[in-house]
Formats: sequence, structure tokens, C-alpha cells
Amino acid sequence: MVTTGASWTGGQATALRIALRLTVDEFATRLDGLSPRGLAKWEHQPDVEASMDTQRDLDYLLRTATPDEQARFASLWGDQQ
Repeated sequence: MVTTGASWTGGQATALRIALRLTVDEFATRLDGLSPRGLAKWEHQPDVEASMDTQRDLDYLLRTATPDEQARFASLWGDQQ
């Protein structure tokens, strides 16, 4: 299982969105209470930490991702570190 650090950052969330091959709008619908505009902000401020509610949603999306999606996330996130 692929994991992140203690908390999700905007950069990690962006990597997950790309790994899942979702648009900003599609990804926002999977994250309760987050607007597409808020997600787009993460791409410009990748060090921003997500709220606790959003972190739980991101944990769930990563945990339920297919093995291929998890591998893409690991590759994308590894390249950004």
C-alpha cells in the first residue's frame, strides 16, 4: 500500500488527482466541501496542508484506488520530492 506523510499537502493531492486521471472538477466532487478553485490553488501552493476532513477524503481515495492508480501516485509523488 502506498502511503503519504503524516498529513496531505496540496502537492500530494495534486499527484493523486493526476494518478486517478481526474479533472479538477471531477476531483473536487470526490472531496466534500472543497471547490475546484480551492483545488487549483494547491497546484500553485503545493506545501499547503489540507484540512482534516479533506485529509480523510484523500486517505480514502488513495486506499480505494486501483493498484495501477496507486503505482502512478507513487511514481508522481516520488518525482516531486
